[in-house]
Amino acid sequence: MTFCIPLYIRTVKYQESSGNTYLVYSKEYAVTGLLQGGQDGGSISYGQSQTVSETLTANVSLSASYKDTIVATLGVSYTKSAENSSSFGMTINIGAGKTARIMFVPMMRHTNGVLTVVTEYNNGTFTDTYNVSGFVPQKVGAYADGLYYPKYQ
Repeated sequence: MTFCIPLYIRTVKYQESSGNTYLVYSKEYAVTGLLQGGQDGGSISYGQSQTVSETLTANVSLSASYKDTIVATLGVSYTKSAENSSSFGMTINIGAGKTARIMFVPMMRHTNGVLTVVTEYNNGTFTDTYNVSGFVPQKVGAYADGLYYPKYQ
């Protein structure tokens, strides 16, 4: 008995139809607990790091390799996930008598486009297209890009 295993070559391409990079306040998160400014005010330079991840969706389940293709198409400043630095790179002041926590707002690219998957089998070529939408983190060096700011209570 002889079995034939079909061989195939798969090519995946992403074409962005629209995209903008901006601070996404709906994805902000706290990097410190509540801080008291005290009688004279106070300051802080460090918090905790968190991971910012992509939120890509399509009319198909996106595998890791599909997401890799999408992110690679956007350029080297984008990544599937990155942590913000635990150092703010500056000192953030908390006003006298005020209570606040330090928030991080990630800089992300909102992308819309089409993912095309071409599969060439030994008996023909099949093409599938999927509409993709979502957010991809921007990075600076090894860290997620974004904004730190005090959010007062």
